[in-house]
Amino acid sequence: MSDLRQLKEDLKDEDYRYAYDEDFSNSRMAMQIKVIRENQHFTQVELAELSGMQQARISTLENINYSSWSVSTLRRLAKALGVRFAFRFESWGKLLDEVGSLSRDSVIRPRFEDDPAFSRPEKTQLELDQKIADSLARKVSGKDQKGNIYSYPVTRNPRGNNETPISVAR
Repeated sequence: MSDLRQLKEDLKDEDYRYAYDEDFSNSRMAMQIKVIRENQHFTQVELAELSGMQQARISTLENINYSSWSVSTLRRLAKALGVRFAFRFESWGKLLDEVGSLSRDSVIRPRFEDDPAFSRPEKTQLELDQKIADSLARKVSGKDQKGNIYSYPVTRNPRGNNETPISVAR
């Protein structure tokens, strides 16, 4: 039986399931802190200075056996590392995916400045801006009382619906 199949079977036991998840989550968090720090070429001392902590605290947080996480500490680390800290509820099936795909590469996150969503080349950003502008505009056309055909753009209101135009260009 494969390791993941065995894990799936073992997770049917509720006590085991919660204990396994706690251990896995603690190990993953410690690993992610260390991997992101190393990927950004920070020493523990440098990360400690950036986050307002002592080097010994960073060492403790990078220990896979640590389990006393605080949201405020994780937020301080996220800010120092230039990444977003998120916490949420997940399905148990997601745990199987996370266990099966855990690696150094899977936990690396870019700093905000290096995030592809925010560091697009200027040309690409202009193209994206134009697509957004195009999606916000529509044309009104028809015939006036004299039978003349007209067509002009109408800009949507801030709510994104077409109830009342903000401006009409003729």
